[in-house]
Amino acid sequence: MRSNLFPRLSIAATLLAVVATIALTASSRPAEALTNCTVSNLSVDTEEAQFLQLINAYRPSIAPDLTISVNLNRAASWMAVDLATRSDGVFSHTDSLGRSASTRGTQCDGTQYFGENIAAGGSRATAQAAFNAWQESSGHNTNMLNNSYRQIGIARYYNSAAQYGWYWVTIFSTSNDGTLINPGSSTPTPSPTPSPSPTPPPQSSCAAPSITADYDTSSGGGGTVMFNWAPVNGATSYRIARRNGSAWTVVGTTSATSFQATDASDDPQWRIYVASGSCSPIPGPATVFDPEGLPLCAAPVITNDTDTSPSGAGTVNMTWNAVPGATSYRVARREGGTWVVKATVSGTTYSGADAADDPQWRIYVAAGSCTGLPGPATAFDPS
Repeated sequence: MRSNLFPRLSIAATLLAVVATIALTASSRPAEALTNCTVSNLSVDTEEAQFLQLINAYRPSIAPDLTISVNLNRAASWMAVDLATRSDGVFSHTDSLGRSASTRGTQCDGTQYFGENIAAGGSRATAQAAFNAWQESSGHNTNMLNNSYRQIGIARYYNSAAQYGWYWVTIFSTSNDGTLINPGSSTPTPSPTPSPSPTPPPQSSCAAPSITADYDTSSGGGGTVMFNWAPVNGATSYRIARRNGSAWTVVGTTSATSFQATDASDDPQWRIYVASGSCSPIPGPATVFDPEGLPLCAAPVITNDTDTSPSGAGTVNMTWNAVPGATSYRVARREGGTWVVKATVSGTTYSGADAADDPQWRIYVAAGSCTGLPGPATAFDPS
């Protein structure tokens, strides 16, 4: 929500941060007009739009994506301004007019069932900061993960003269009231009525990534986890999250199909899902797993190599490091446009004749207790 009263400024000093949550079931809504909920601007700024992306990526795969309701956004915007400008400085779900969250919900947005999260603090300027604060609190986190919620109102407001500076409010509803605010648009519009239209180009479905290898160096926790997954058709990036108690914490987003990180002492579950791409829906369904498999086969690292005749027709000698889990290695030599296997050895050295064309050689894990086999190759030209 954009303020006409106070500028949106960065905070030089971090102030006390506070959060509060409430989940309510209200009685049937009386037939009354909107009361004391007028706001000057219902547009969604970039951080509020970012929060919508964060929470939808975070919610369980079985939960529908939340959309921003005009009515819920009005209530959230009004409450954010009220928290930031009330003369008594009280931080509470009870507003300055003495209304409880359920009364305000009835008067401002007309929802029957809803939850409300509020947060404040000088370090709460960004969506990520507000999200992290609520994620770390059980009650707030429960509201964000509740898969019965369908719509949301999101607002932040800054008052340099207020005790906490930044104020955030999110309000959740189990129903869809038929209104919608598109992030980035300053004009709230009703949800459009579907009408016949040309069939859009087919879009692939975002599949849950399939784990191809995973490993944890310490099954009791405190080690390093490594895992690979098969590419998902249409995906351009993947998000990795780790269970933190009852919540999920996003630890990275990558365009690759492999990930490595330090695991904490509780050795929890991890999950991967499509974060962006041309498939649908985004975010995609998640794969949840507990890394405990075999170590990944690594490409051998050459520690020494010589060639008695760099121009060809000599003898090459090579040494490489031991790959964890490997029991044998394959040595191959390029001959024209193909690779020809010259030997399979259980040690980490090789010596053999080189032909006149002096081509590349390569080494990779041929067998062992690591995955996947054969392992990735190291290609080099002995000199």
